[in-house]
Amino acid sequence: MFCEIHSSNLPTNQVHEDIIDFQTLAEIQHEQETENYFGKSTDISLTTDNPESVNKIAEEELLYYKEIDDDLESDFFFTRHHKPLNSLKDLLQSEGFHDPIKTSVTISRSELLYMILKLNTSNHLSLTILSSILSLVNSMFEEPILPASKYMVDKIFNHNDDVDFHITCPKCSKYLGNLNELTPNTSCENCQCGIDEINHSSSNFFTMINPSKSIKNLLETYEDHFDKVMKGDFSNNSNICDIYDGERYREFVSKLPSESQSRYVSLTFNSDGAAPFKSSPLSVWPIFTMINEIPLQNRTNNLITCALWFNKSKPDMKVFLKFFVEMINKLSEEGIDCTIKGNLINIKVYCILCCVDTVARSPMQGLVQFNGKYGCNWCLHPTEYSGASRYPYDENAPPPPLRTAEQTIQYMGRVHSQKNPIFGVKKVSPLINIEHFDIIRGFVPDYMHCILCGAEKQITEYMLKNNGDFYGDLVEQIKFPYQVGRLTRTFSHRKYWKCKEWENWILYANLIVFEFKLDEKKMDYWSLHVESLHILLHHSIKPEELDLAERKLYEFVQRTQKNYTIKSMTYNVHQLLHVCQSVRDCGPIYAHSAFAFEAGNHDLLQAIHCGKGVISQILRHLNISESMKVLEKHVFENSSLIVQEYCAKTFSTRIKKSLKLSDVTYFGISSPVKKFFFLVNMQNAMNNVAYSSVETNDVVEINSAELEDEAEVYTADDMRYLELNLVGNTG
Repeated sequence: MFCEIHSSNLPTNQVHEDIIDFQTLAEIQHEQETENYFGKSTDISLTTDNPESVNKIAEEELLYYKEIDDDLESDFFFTRHHKPLNSLKDLLQSEGFHDPIKTSVTISRSELLYMILKLNTSNHLSLTILSSILSLVNSMFEEPILPASKYMVDKIFNHNDDVDFHITCPKCSKYLGNLNELTPNTSCENCQCGIDEINHSSSNFFTMINPSKSIKNLLETYEDHFDKVMKGDFSNNSNICDIYDGERYREFVSKLPSESQSRYVSLTFNSDGAAPFKSSPLSVWPIFTMINEIPLQNRTNNLITCALWFNKSKPDMKVFLKFFVEMINKLSEEGIDCTIKGNLINIKVYCILCCVDTVARSPMQGLVQFNGKYGCNWCLHPTEYSGASRYPYDENAPPPPLRTAEQTIQYMGRVHSQKNPIFGVKKVSPLINIEHFDIIRGFVPDYMHCILCGAEKQITEYMLKNNGDFYGDLVEQIKFPYQVGRLTRTFSHRKYWKCKEWENWILYANLIVFEFKLDEKKMDYWSLHVESLHILLHHSIKPEELDLAERKLYEFVQRTQKNYTIKSMTYNVHQLLHVCQSVRDCGPIYAHSAFAFEAGNHDLLQAIHCGKGVISQILRHLNISESMKVLEKHVFENSSLIVQEYCAKTFSTRIKKSLKLSDVTYFGISSPVKKFFFLVNMQNAMNNVAYSSVETNDVVEINSAELEDEAEVYTADDMRYLELNLVGNTG
């Protein structure tokens, strides 16, 4: 589908209709300013096979221009009644500037409160600043119209009814009990450490947060998608498109009681540490859950925080996970009452997947670390020592047997009576008690840590050798597509690259630059990894494609050992052998990666403004965010246009100028142009969004071949090209 949006369709000229009786000078000035912003004609070309994407991009573009238009309108409304302002002195001397404000208020108190909370959550403001903003608003009126004190804000928005506080010993981290059940004179039985003061500002407790309200709110918000999942609308083919197509998910559903097979919700959970302060050993370990039965983009943007650990040491998973397991099992038994499509139903809650990094996976799973003997989380590879634990690939021997949940639980039962691990099983994991959770297949190799920042980064450095500067010069000449999650920094700064930058490198750049130095054999070797990753990132993976990717990854691991010796056979490289089976079990790698959870950690850290009462600050941020969602249901949908526009602009930014669609981020915004042409390759058509930042001689690919009847077609080197005049065509 090809879509054109011209400046005549944008709300650019609405200023003339809304602001009447302008002085001639103001009208001329407005025309000039508008032309500076938009140009005499503005062209936005969208090419995609997804109508929702077209509409979304168009809405974002229109919103961007509408924001500029609103700013112009506001400025001209002010200059209409006042002399032109060029300095603070002009403003101070303007007519009526020092008179009492008599402008009427057009919004309700509920709308005003919602707008303030929107501003608060989008900027992660502290309680002090939020209280100051509310007091500022109250000072504009003869009497207060909103609660403004810190006490009232906490009383209204910061309920902790669904939060349980648990205390640990500040010296040995042993669990002491529930905060509400302990006395100030409590002492630790293990180290006899006395606890003189117990309060929410301590740094030796963790919290469990009941997720029922958040789950209910999200399921009711995305009830259409949830209803389709329950009806099996997303699991009618053999291709793998989401978690619902995985063998593990289907087995889970089939084992549910018949009455629950259309009334359940499954969760993916994660736990990872984040340091809020550079000069302190204290760290925050949240447990996030993500609902699998809502749309992919919405599930990654709506994580639910179920627990928070704040301490100088890493959490004792035996204690931390024990209470998480009890909470989830209670929801599996009692369920949550939700209104779906007008019907009140009881929905059971289950955790079926866990996505964590390698360091967190072992203590959660009850196994030895990856650098220990039998350190693999999915198979019984014995490992070898070569400067460190390595995972050699023996092509003449059968692959190591896979771990099973039944076998692992048996080993956990035996490990109590002996000190040494049994085939890598070190201790009993509380997660074996989660209903319908597989202690082995429930864990997935993480695309972010295992592939991008793990194996890919490691092998890339091997292949660069001493040619880093040469490759760096080539990389800097490459223009990455706009459809990337993050713009890539220079190659010389690759040690600072984030995972998305490594993804850009492997998907778009490395084969191009390696071709200048590497021989055909090395190119063929590296292409095995690149091609398999491309397959695993497809939105719809056919079974034969997955088999092909698995064969390529096995060959890649085998040749890695031949090319770079056994020292290259790290755990990250070994994990590549388990990625494809994980896709068969749990769906595509992008559907359960750690990207969303890392972003969730960042969001929680933004809520911390001082070192005292860290958990309380995070809980307040979470509670105010939930309160805002409640207000959104009761206020926003029926609010005035000015409130909706303000809230839309609060979460938007003109500086970044990017648009997020599913797992793709489009960078750039249309700039003023008069006329330009595209040569479009019609043979290898791909989805694309073309902005006016496209330069001379650039090639843009589109989807629809129907345009051939409306434009000239050129043939060169057995390729068909289509010349499009983007101005004047309506698609």
